[in-house]
Amino acid sequence: MAVGLFGALAWLSLAAERWWLVAAAGVQLLSIATYLVALLNPEVQVWASVSFRIVVWVELMLIGLFGVWECRAAPYARPASVAR
Repeated sequence: MAVGLFGALAWLSLAAERWWLVAAAGVQLLSIATYLVALLNPEVQVWASVSFRIVVWVELMLIGLFGVWECRAAPYARPASVAR
């Protein structure tokens, strides 16, 4: 699921011209890295990985909220008006 979200965010960051999507994809990649660290080093405390994933989730939510704000507030993010 984490890899799928990373793939979707990476695709969206390439398809759309929004820099915050690149940031969200990078933060999601950090989340995937925690799974790899847990697999490669079983001595790592489980709670440390889970705590880090919670922090990453909060970062993703803040980036998403910024994206919603940008969509509503930025003049360059508004769709072009339709000529009649």
